[in-house]
Amino acid sequence: MIAIISAIEDDDERLTVERWYRRYYGLMFDKAFALSNDENITRDMINEAFIRIINNYDKVVTLNKFQMATYFVSTINSVTIDYLRKTGREDLVEADDYEKFLKKSVIEERKFCSLEDVSIRNYQLSQVIDAIDELTDKEKLLLIDKFYFEKSNREIASTMDMKENQVHVYVKRVCEKLCNIVDENKKQK
Repeated sequence: MIAIISAIEDDDERLTVERWYRRYYGLMFDKAFALSNDENITRDMINEAFIRIINNYDKVVTLNKFQMATYFVSTINSVTIDYLRKTGREDLVEADDYEKFLKKSVIEERKFCSLEDVSIRNYQLSQVIDAIDELTDKEKLLLIDKFYFEKSNREIASTMDMKENQVHVYVKRVCEKLCNIVDENKKQK
């Protein structure tokens, strides 16, 4: 990893990435090790995650400290889970690990950006959190990518294996589903 960071030509960028590496290494190690239970795999996954982070430097550098921590954890979780699935070691990954991460890192810390429909209808945050819990993992990831990381439809399409022109329709449907769940939950109480 040191060689990769050293290869960054821009001094400011290199110093920033070194600072990120020192700041987030422990957190990323804990998250990856909790999934893999293997120190060598964990170190490899941290290196892979940092390569992705460096490739997205222009985007990452604009995040605030809360968004950045969430981004680093999301990246290490994604890289590790992908690796374990590709190598046939998915038995090490519990089905709801990513959902636990979402709830802990994004929802409970209240770093999730509001949706227009949700804010217009004046829902309480606790109602929205309960409704998000009822969404599928794919729907949760879509909302995080669109409204928290502010990814473009093209970026979302490439990561979710969709056509770019389908993304906005899917976002709208998920937002409608979220609002319907909140409304339904309000009626039941």
